[in-house]
Amino acid sequence: MFALTAMTLLSVSFGLAEGQVLMPSYEEGNSWVYSANMTHSLGFVLAGTLEMAITDTERVYVDSTPYHTIRNEIIGNGTFIGVFEGHNVSGNWTMVGLENWDIVSLEIVRSQTTLVFRGLMDVGVPLNFYLIIQNTTLSDVVLDAWQHPYDVGDSGNVALARTSNETMLVEIEGSAPVYTSTDWNGSVAVTYSCVEYAEITVQAGVFQTHHILRTESNGLVEDNYYSDEVGAGVQIDRSIGGVVVISQWELLSYTYAAAQSPEDEGLPLLYWLIPVAVVIALILAALYIERRRK
Repeated sequence: MFALTAMTLLSVSFGLAEGQVLMPSYEEGNSWVYSANMTHSLGFVLAGTLEMAITDTERVYVDSTPYHTIRNEIIGNGTFIGVFEGHNVSGNWTMVGLENWDIVSLEIVRSQTTLVFRGLMDVGVPLNFYLIIQNTTLSDVVLDAWQHPYDVGDSGNVALARTSNETMLVEIEGSAPVYTSTDWNGSVAVTYSCVEYAEITVQAGVFQTHHILRTESNGLVEDNYYSDEVGAGVQIDRSIGGVVVISQWELLSYTYAAAQSPEDEGLPLLYWLIPVAVVIALILAALYIERRRK
């Protein structure tokens, strides 16, 4: 199952790109749409779009540990090609998902996804092909040493206790359905580093970004270029070991309204200073006129 990580959206700086990354400010209605090219663990190549949207906050328990979380809902669709049991398959894919981000560490503490493939298998004649994969992953944050604010050159570690269950049902025309289930649990060490400032151009526009490198002990590497203006990554590349590319996302559009930046916060002050300066000038003029009369 390709990983959907909260790191895609987690880190936001307010103000200029070349500055510290502060805690984000997400609200219901924030959303991000990406073009996505991905490779599933089965070897299927997927192309299409993914949309993420903040819909609520809620309490989630992981191994009896309570987390106050941000609820992120995901929908996606597109086309796929691949090989299954030695035969070419192709068709359409759809996905729905839910992520809960811990509001303190901003790690995903719960992830639930359903990915459906519908198409044809070529065995000399076309056969209807159907595959559904459901994944539920829970992560308990054991250590959080990657915290805001941070800047280029900073790094930190996070430790997660993770459990995962994945079920798969495949139906091929003329054959009996096959169902499998896989469980996994263990520790995952994550290393973050803020590598550089970078200007990134995508369909949504040109953005000044921070380049965040995220590496998991299981080999997953993510290069995330995020913008304070967007409140999310504008380009996200994932690979195994930094060599085998498994997904590339580019921002198409977004809706995000964070708290005012330090630059914007100066405007209300200016509006107050103008009338104050006018009043002071009038007072000084009146004093000058009074002195002249004397």
